[in-house]
Amino acid sequence: MMQYIDECVDCPREIGCMGDACPYKNVPVVYCDQCGYEKAEYHIDGEDFCEECAEEYLQCQYDGLTVMEKADLLDVTIYKYN
Repeated sequence: MMQYIDECVDCPREIGCMGDACPYKNVPVVYCDQCGYEKAEYHIDGEDFCEECAEEYLQCQYDGLTVMEKADLLDVTIYKYN
């Protein structure tokens, strides 16, 4: 999930505040939808994931595939004996 946070650095008076134009005013931060970690790196099927949760999610998806689906996904030649 993406949220915008205010990371104001309190600029000195002589520089002045840029208000909404300041790059520190609305900083986007993406949180992992699974564990809440604030540095989500992946967006998969409409959700945001950190490295660990993305691996877990994809492994779960992969484990649910049949042998033939896994072979097809990996572009492996496979034949089933009758």
